[in-house]
Amino acid sequence: VQTMMVEILDRDGSASDVIGSTVVDLAAWCMKKLPVINRWVPLSAGGEVLLGAQPLWYSFSRARLQSVTIKVVNGRLLQEGVTQHPNCDPLVQLIYCGREMTTTVKSNTTSPVWHESFHLDIPPTASLSVSVNMLDKSWIGSSTVGEGCLEMGSLPLE
Repeated sequence: VQTMMVEILDRDGSASDVIGSTVVDLAAWCMKKLPVINRWVPLSAGGEVLLGAQPLWYSFSRARLQSVTIKVVNGRLLQEGVTQHPNCDPLVQLIYCGREMTTTVKSNTTSPVWHESFHLDIPPTASLSVSVNMLDKSWIGSSTVGEGCLEMGSLPLE
């Protein structure tokens, strides 16, 4: 952790007396949490998923994405015929750096609503792409409805 000691001094001629001090956590001081940015992520087979992303930028030496909270909000216009049934049982799977995060299954709908959030810590040299997969859950497993990608590098710094 990068910290800085700040002391308040009382200078009397040649002597200085410490009258107060504190430690400042520079990492916390240099973090910039931005408002949620909503993005529709198009899916390969039609339809799209609305994701809300709230980035946390670290700007001590140079701007770098520190972490992001991704909220899977909803899906829309999931095409009938893309799945085996007119209404599917969709769920969203986010994949980042080998970590899989999955929403709950929404039954019998082509317009699911989730409002489920996932937190991602971003390593300094990691990719800034999150894979977004829409799956149709059935009693024999899951089939892919569509795939997309959220490019976190395009999230604004301010």
